[in-house]
Amino acid sequence: MLLCVFLTGIHQGVCQKIPDTVNLPELMIKADARRVHPPVSAMKIPPGILRWNISSDLAGILNDNTVVSVRSYGRGGSASISLRGTMASHTRVLWNGVNIDSPSLGQSDFSTIPVFFQDEIGIYFGTRSLSRVSGGFGGAIAIQNQPSWNDTLTISIRSIAGSFETFHEMLDIQAGNEKFHARTRLLYSRSANNFPFTNYDRPGNPEEKQENAAYSAIGGQQEFYFKPARNQTLTGILMVQRFDRNLPPLTVQSYDGKTEKQEDLLFRSLIRWEANALTSRTIRVQSGFLWSSNQYLNEKAGIDDRNVYRSVPLNLEFIEQLHKNLTLVLGSQNSIQQLESENYAGPVGHHIFSLSSALHYQIATWAGLRVVLREAWVQDGFSPLLPGLSFHVKPMKNHGFYIRGNIAGNYRNPSVNDLYWSYDGFAKGNPDLDPENGYASDVSLAYEFMGPDLTMQWKLTGYYNRINDLIQWQPTGKTGDTWMPENINRVNATGIEASGDIFFNMGAVRTTSFFRGAYTRSTFDDAAENLQDKQLIYTPLLKGNALLKGEYRGYALSWSILYYGKRYTVADNSRYLPGYGISDLSLSKYIQWRTMELVLEFRVNNLFDKEYRVISRHPMPGRNYLFTLSFTLKPGNHEKNQTSMDFTHCNVDRRHILR
Repeated sequence: MLLCVFLTGIHQGVCQKIPDTVNLPELMIKADARRVHPPVSAMKIPPGILRWNISSDLAGILNDNTVVSVRSYGRGGSASISLRGTMASHTRVLWNGVNIDSPSLGQSDFSTIPVFFQDEIGIYFGTRSLSRVSGGFGGAIAIQNQPSWNDTLTISIRSIAGSFETFHEMLDIQAGNEKFHARTRLLYSRSANNFPFTNYDRPGNPEEKQENAAYSAIGGQQEFYFKPARNQTLTGILMVQRFDRNLPPLTVQSYDGKTEKQEDLLFRSLIRWEANALTSRTIRVQSGFLWSSNQYLNEKAGIDDRNVYRSVPLNLEFIEQLHKNLTLVLGSQNSIQQLESENYAGPVGHHIFSLSSALHYQIATWAGLRVVLREAWVQDGFSPLLPGLSFHVKPMKNHGFYIRGNIAGNYRNPSVNDLYWSYDGFAKGNPDLDPENGYASDVSLAYEFMGPDLTMQWKLTGYYNRINDLIQWQPTGKTGDTWMPENINRVNATGIEASGDIFFNMGAVRTTSFFRGAYTRSTFDDAAENLQDKQLIYTPLLKGNALLKGEYRGYALSWSILYYGKRYTVADNSRYLPGYGISDLSLSKYIQWRTMELVLEFRVNNLFDKEYRVISRHPMPGRNYLFTLSFTLKPGNHEKNQTSMDFTHCNVDRRHILR
C-alpha cells in the first residue's frame, strides 16, 4: 500500500496555480475562524511563502518572514526562537494540535522541523496561545497538515544543489478523490558545510574554513485522510526523521580531529477523528505516539550521552454553536510522558492533564468578545486557574479598520532537566524550584483593504509581558563551581510590532511586498544590582525584514532583507554582538506544458557577502548560491491545468495576508 501511495505527491513542493491548491483549505479555515474566534494576536504564513521556502526549516522561514527572533548555531546547527522578549522555553510548538516540545529541555529545536512536511504554519502570540496550551508566555507555533480533496494524482520532485556541497532532494506524491486522500513526502539533505570565514577571535583575523560541520537529514511522512461519512473525517499521520550533524569547534578553538557530533531520531504518529453536525457542532478526538532519541558524542571529553523520550497524547475538543452569535469551545489535553537518560537517577515519568474552555460572543457585526479559562494538573498538583480575555472591534462599518486586544495569565512548570539533572561534577537539578507565573497583554490596530487589483494590510501592536520566578541556571556554592537552576528574577518585556503587506496586479505584472519590524525591550526586574534593567541576552532591541517580489509572464524576481540590532551575550550587558543586515536575491522561471510543470530557480544568499554572527563564536557563511529544479506531473489534469498559464502558482494569495 505504501508503495502505491509512494508512486502517487509534492503538490506544494513545487509552486502551482492557486485555484488548484488552496481554495478548499482556505474556505475551511475561514469557517472555523468565524465560528470559534476572531483573528486576534495571531498570524498565518501565506501558502505562497511556504511554497517559496519549501526547502527551509521552521527556524529559517520564521526568521525571514516574521518578527520572531531566531537564535541559531549556524547551518545545520540547533535553533530556538524568542517571541516578544521571552526565552526559548516560553514558546510552545504544536504539531497537528499535539505539543512536541522536549520535556527535558522544555523547548523545541526548530532546525529539525522541515517546512516541506507542513501545510500550514501559524503563530499565536502571547495570550492567544492559552486556549491551546499553557506555558507559552511568548506564544505558540502551530504547524498543521491538511488534505486536498480535489486532487486525483500529483507527482512532484524537487532537487536543489548549492554552495559548500549542499544538496536537497524532495519527493511528494499524493492521490485521492472526494472521500480518500493519501500523501507521501520523502526528504534527503546533506552538506559539507565547510564555508570560509574571517576569524575575528584570533590575532590577525585569519581566513579559515569551518571544520567538522557536515550534516545530513533523511525523513518521510505518510498521511491518510478518509471520510467515512459526509460529515466525518478520519486522519492518520506517520512521520520519521533522522538528523546527523557534526558540531564544529568554536572560533577560539582548533579542531584536533576528535569527533563531536549529535544524532537525533524522531518518530511521530497521530490518529484523529472529527465530526461536524451541520454547522453548529464539531467534535475532535485525537491520540498518537511520540518517540525521540538524542545522542551526543564528544570523544575529547569522553562523553557519550543518550536520551530517550516517549509520550502518548490524548486530546478532545468540543465546539458548540449555542446561538448564532455565541460559540462554546471545550477541550482537554492529556499526555503521559517518560524520559530515560544517563543524566537522571532513573526513568522519569510525567503525567500532564489540562482542561480549557472558551466562550466567544459576537456582540454585533462590529464587535466580539472571547473569554478563556485553563486548568492543568501536572504529576501531583494543580496549576492556578488561568483566565484570558480577548476583544475585537470594527468601529467603521464600511472600512477595514480593527482594534484588537488580549490579556491573560500564564504558568510554566520547570523542565525535567531543571528538576532532576544528576550531579555530574559541573551541574545538578533543583527539585525545590517553583513554577514560573505571570501574564501577558497586547493591543493592536489594523487596517485592511481588498480591491480588484490592490490588497493591503497595515498593523501596529503594543504588548507587555511579565514573568515572575524566572528559572535560570547560575553558579552556586562557596566556590561557585556548580551550576544549578534557581528562581531569581522577574522579567518585564515590552515592545512594538509593525507590519505591512501590499499585493498589486497590473495586467501581466504582479507584485508582492511586505515589511515586518519589532522593537523589544526585555529586562530583569527585582534583580541584583548588576542585572537590574539589563536586556536579556540574545534578545535584539530591533529586528526587521522585508520582501519585494515581481512576476511577469512566468518570470519572478524577488529581493529580501533581514536586519538584527545588537544582541548582548552576557547577562550584565558588558559584551555584545553588533547588528547586521543581509539580503537575498532570487530569479525563477515557470514553464508549463500539458500536465507537466517545471520551475527553475537561482538564489543568491547573503548577496553582499556580509560577515556576521548570530551566536557568539559561531561563524555564519558569506555569499552562497542555490540552484533549484522542480518538476510536477499531474496525469489526468490536462484540462484543468490549461485554465491558467501565468505565474500565479507562486504568487501569495491575497486572502492569506498575515494577520
